[in-house]
Amino acid sequence: MAIVDGATTLHLMTAEGRQSLALRAGMLAIVPQNTWHQFESPDGVCVMTATPQPTEHVRVDIEDPRTTGWALRDRRRHRSTATAGP
Repeated sequence: MAIVDGATTLHLMTAEGRQSLALRAGMLAIVPQNTWHQFESPDGVCVMTATPQPTEHVRVDIEDPRTTGWALRDRRRHRSTATAGP
């Protein structure tokens, strides 16, 4: 993923526990395949991503998405693999 504008903390949920990376505009990060991750961006952030398909998205604010039940997961498959800000 590329941070286009703003700043974020990227949280990776790994076997060793939660690992956090502070990222700002102009920086790149690669999330290892099958690694749950989430952004924390209180002031907003614009990112550009490419995600292998199929993928899952959790649409609730929780500390570790690996702990949710299937009822909270959005199991829809997405055709778009990249997003970008204005």
